[in-house]
Amino acid sequence: MHKLCKKFLIYQVNAPYGTLRYFMNDLLSAFQELNIQTTVVDLGESNALERIFQLSDESFDAVLSFNCFISNIKLSNGKYLQDYIHAPYYYFLVDHPMHHHAILKENLHDFHALCIDNYHSEYLSKYYPHIRSVHTVYHGGGYTGTPVAYNKRKIDVLFTGTFKPCNELLQIMHDSPEPASKISISMANEILSHPKLKQEDAFSKALQNLGIVLTQEEFPEWLNIIGNIVDHYIRGIYRDRLLETMAGEDYCVEIYGQDWEKCTIKADNIHFHPAVNFEENLELINHAKITIHPDIGFHSGAHERIFSSMLSKTLCISDRNQYLDKIFDNGKEILFIDYNHLDHLNEIIHRHLTDYKKAELITDLAYQKVSAEHTWKQRAEQITEIIYGSF
Repeated sequence: MHKLCKKFLIYQVNAPYGTLRYFMNDLLSAFQELNIQTTVVDLGESNALERIFQLSDESFDAVLSFNCFISNIKLSNGKYLQDYIHAPYYYFLVDHPMHHHAILKENLHDFHALCIDNYHSEYLSKYYPHIRSVHTVYHGGGYTGTPVAYNKRKIDVLFTGTFKPCNELLQIMHDSPEPASKISISMANEILSHPKLKQEDAFSKALQNLGIVLTQEEFPEWLNIIGNIVDHYIRGIYRDRLLETMAGEDYCVEIYGQDWEKCTIKADNIHFHPAVNFEENLELINHAKITIHPDIGFHSGAHERIFSSMLSKTLCISDRNQYLDKIFDNGKEILFIDYNHLDHLNEIIHRHLTDYKKAELITDLAYQKVSAEHTWKQRAEQITEIIYGSF
């Protein structure tokens, strides 16, 4: 970090439940601790575009945003809006790159990408070679204040997320024009038969099954169209398996998110609640004994919810992947489950709802690990090293 005055331009974006805004606020606090000057343009404000033009004469070391669609805005003169800012642009993806094709395909000047999964980074490097650099920067965890004592927590099991009916998603795949219909159904079957198969590999396998050959340029464009519905369908299948396993048990499951009134799995111990914003969600985690995180789609990465749960000293149950296996010790800091084999899930939940000492031992070790290595402060340090190391 050779510059005396370090300056970032930050694009603050809106997202469901306020998640990305919360992530960026944590990063902003960490950047300030690193003595980096930050200028923030809130893209939710009416004068955002005007502000970007006003800043075009200023000098910045980097521009940083989460999932920001402003980067591919083209003006009437054919230039990208982002190119008026003479600084490298670092685009932080929070899910699989197939969902971001509209931005990633654009040939922006000095464009860089940050991914939360090692395989996402590999995918970007392969299919978007014009991107200047690709880096893996995992999510960080958010603090909720002083964790509530485990035996004082009122929520047995907490699950958050949006409900999407599997039968409706499957019908959409069947009703899609060909060859999209056959490809999407084949891709879904490949993932369900081989859960460790990455989305792009399942898509490739589906194409092979149907004798369809795509060019290097066509592959990410088609996956962007087909992969989204398949991704939601697979998540729905595993979510339903999870609920069916927990239904009727003598512990309670509190589920928060949109559209859960459409769920057909009903039981006295499963309670559906409307969606809450991100800060309220963190508070719920702080009052939960156990959180369950089906991180379907991550094969060498992790979602923020895992780290935030551990910072709240909440017992975290998740499906495993290469990255989580590497950083956490199963049974000591996290509890791994297999969504294709949920026979022991209820035994695991019952044991840790009653054996407070065992649960607290796990949550204490997880808290120590995450607070030392996996907060947004550590991610800010990594991002800063990436930006100044790339000059």
